[in-house]
Amino acid sequence: MIIGTACSLKAQDGSILASAADVAQNLQIESNETTFDDTLGIARATGDVRIRYGQTVIEADQAEFHQSSGKVYARDNVRVYKDGSIFTGQEIIYDTNTEEMTATDLRSSLAPLYYETSDVKVPTGDSEVIDMGESFFTTHDSADPNFRIRAKSMQIYPGDKVVMKGVKFYAGETPFFWFPYLSQPLDDELGYYFVPGYSTPWGAFLLNQYGFMIGDSTLAQAHLDFRSERGLAGGIEFKSERFRSEPNFGRLNLYYANDQDPQESYSGRTRNVPVDQDRYRINFQHRVYLPGPE
Repeated sequence: MIIGTACSLKAQDGSILASAADVAQNLQIESNETTFDDTLGIARATGDVRIRYGQTVIEADQAEFHQSSGKVYARDNVRVYKDGSIFTGQEIIYDTNTEEMTATDLRSSLAPLYYETSDVKVPTGDSEVIDMGESFFTTHDSADPNFRIRAKSMQIYPGDKVVMKGVKFYAGETPFFWFPYLSQPLDDELGYYFVPGYSTPWGAFLLNQYGFMIGDSTLAQAHLDFRSERGLAGGIEFKSERFRSEPNFGRLNLYYANDQDPQESYSGRTRNVPVDQDRYRINFQHRVYLPGPE
């Protein structure tokens, strides 16, 4: 037993089935049936299992808690509620000592992204790397998403970047892009940044952006956008860092699109006035204050 800790095991009616002063502190197990093996130091729970440890809640059809390691082994229809996120899977191991979570076939979301991975290890600490096996993610909240990205492996560096290997972009079940390696910075202004998705007027789309600095005060962002129903488009945008707090100051946006269906607006309505297939936009925003009377 783990000395100096406490645990209560409760049946569905709330009665305490087992109590061990040396099970992880503040750990509570509720289920239809809970047993405790004093020899092995293992608590076993089946049927509507609910385990609470601090702010973390684990729900499953069956689970075990091992005192020697401090780990919870949850199986079948597992849901973990932790730090405002919900993780679901068939098997999840949660370490009460380190708060690490290891899982297979894990599903979760980080708005506006929904993702699923074959294997993941979620460590503690903001500086740690989250390792994932084969994974896919999408912005389409559906069991059968219209658009998704699949990677053979993925690593998340919190506060820095996401690194993916063997990356395929899918529209439905059809792949249309492949990259051997892709690094996505979590800073959406500098470096390469992309936004995948699907919409009725655009079809499957991939909006690509690469940001870089010109001197110390000008941010440039080059765009190359692909839309399966509308074609290619691209341009460049310049922003003055001197006016970062003023969004309408110091901006120049140049954009061109060879629109394959110019008569359909983004709302899906057919335009009343013919629109040329070659479309462009030049947008300059700035403000200069002139001295006035005292």
